[in-house]
Order: sequence, then C-alpha cells, then structure tokens
Amino acid sequence: MLPVYLDHVLNPLLRDHQFVTEVYHYDENGKEQGVVFSEMSSRQNGEYDLARNALNSLMYRARNPYTFETGGLTADVATLTNQEIIDYHRKYYDANNITVVMTGSFSDDFEEAVLQKLPAEMLKSSGSNSRMPIDCSPPLENGPRCKTVHFPSSDADVGAVWFGWRGPVPGDVETAFAVNILMEYLAENSSSPLNQRFVERSSPLANDISLYITDGVPQAIQLQFFGVPYPKAQDAEASCSDCEEKSDSMSENDSDNGSDEEDDKDLPHLFEEHYFEGLLIDEIRRLYDTGFDGDSEALLKATKRLRQRMAVEMENEPEETIQSTLCADIVASHFSPASKGKFTIGTNARA
Repeated sequence: MLPVYLDHVLNPLLRDHQFVTEVYHYDENGKEQGVVFSEMSSRQNGEYDLARNALNSLMYRARNPYTFETGGLTADVATLTNQEIIDYHRKYYDANNITVVMTGSFSDDFEEAVLQKLPAEMLKSSGSNSRMPIDCSPPLENGPRCKTVHFPSSDADVGAVWFGWRGPVPGDVETAFAVNILMEYLAENSSSPLNQRFVERSSPLANDISLYITDGVPQAIQLQFFGVPYPKAQDAEASCSDCEEKSDSMSENDSDNGSDEEDDKDLPHLFEEHYFEGLLIDEIRRLYDTGFDGDSEALLKATKRLRQRMAVEMENEPEETIQSTLCADIVASHFSPASKGKFTIGTNARA
C-alpha cells in the first residue's frame, strides 16, 4: 500500500473535472457546491474556527502562515482555478519536502521488501524546497492584545474566552514539558485550581476549560474557556428573578444569597476588554503567592499524573501517540532555529 499511497500524494491527476467536483462549482439550481467549499462553509463561521483564527492573528504578524485558515475561506475557494492548485502542488508536494512516518509491526525484511523497491521516479525531487525559514516574529505592538469576535449561534446565552501565549521553540523539550506539567496542574480535572475558580462554583464563569499546545514555530499555548455566560442573557435572567418570589428567596436563604451575590458580581463584566484576563492573572498570582496553595509537591503530583496519562494513551492508541510525538520532532528538525539543520528523532519520546 505504501507505494500506492505515496503515488497518490506526490502525483495526483488533478484533472479539471475533478476540480469541479472536489473544489468548487455551481449546481443546476445556481447554488455553490464542491466538497472543499461545502466543508469550509460549515466551519468558517463557527465559534471554534473564528476564535482560533482571531487568536492566531493576534499572536503573529500579518501574512504569517499561522494566520491563514488552512482549509481556505469560501470567498477564496470560489476564485481558485485548477491551474493554481496544480502549481501549488508542484511547489510544495515534492519528495524533498516529505517525511514519512510509519508505525506498526514490521517484518525483518520490511526495508528490503518495500522501501528499497519504491520506484525511483516516484521519489525523484524537482528541486523544490519549502523548508524555508519562516518569519514568526511577534506582532509589532507591545503588551496584551484583545479582540472581540461575534459568531452566529442558536444559543445566545454563552460565549467563549480564549488566551494565547507564544511558547518555546520546537526542540526545547525541557521547557515544552515544563509547560505541559504546569497546564496539567492548572486545569486538567475538576479539582484543578482554574476549574475550581471558574467552573466548580455556585455561579460558574465557564462550563469547560481546555488547554492546547501546538507544535508550531514557536509553540503556541492556548487556554480556552467555553460556556462563558454572556452578560445580556445574565441581565435578563436577573430581571426575571427579581419579579418572582423575591421576598421568599431572601428570607429562606440569607447566607446563601450573600455568597451568590459575591459570585455574581463578575458576570456582567466577563466580556469587557481584559476583564477575564484580570481574573485569570489574579488566580495565577494567588497560586504563586501561596506556594501552590501550600502544596510543595503540587507540580511533582502533576508530573506523575501527566506520565500516567501518557502511558495510558500509549497503551490505548499506540500508533496515534507515536505519530503525534514524532511529529513534534519532525517540525523541530525541519523548521526550528535550534535544530541547526540536524534531523533528530526521539527527543520528545525520551522525555
């Protein structure tokens, strides 16, 4: 299967009639169609894609590759031609630019039986080299940057707040895993500090927290709060509650109401510029000042949990885990300034 797969990747037919079906066309009713166009139509105005693209635009300079939607925006897909796709494929899908990762059980004669019999013509490079240095400099503006993005939704009660930081360069494995350990401590489960501060409370400021670290150059650390109460919806609920049995609730739950009022004071301001950021920084500063809530072994425990989770992932999904681990090394070897042109595999696995 390997020769067939590589042949499809390196030498696709890219015929005009395939472009019509797979990329873009008008159907008999005058409606825009095409597999790529339809896929991006269903995604590009969603909460997740809009937030991710907006965050990337704040973390990198304009025209940086990370600021583009990899699937293409529908307005751009609609103007593509098949020749543009052919030219792009010829430039980037070259044997010189490919690293093949194979995982599984292989026989002793696999290299001789398969790899050495791959057609030389298939693996012949045209001289293209897309592994050019990429300018991933931070934006010219100093300090935190903030952007509000509106998106269509059937639920107007909640939104999301995303944070992003530029992390270490690929290849700096020690720092990268230190960040992973810190993220494990901060928000991995319901008892983690950020979940306790924002989710597990009488008036939640979010219903879910997600942490994600990319393998880009440099790595990007993303902290995502989902289900954040939208203030207009919260104001409407407060108005309704005032109209319904206000005196009863006050008389029966005096102490509870005091606590709720303290929790509720943040709700109308969550989407004000830098307000949520202030709450997050205050919580992180509190953890620092208290020495991780007085637990001197907090990060050691987080390290053990991370190692245990990685071991479970390796046991349950060995191929996917190995591939994702090696991909970080591949990106580092090809693009990181720290690699100095050396192709090194296995540093993340050893960590």
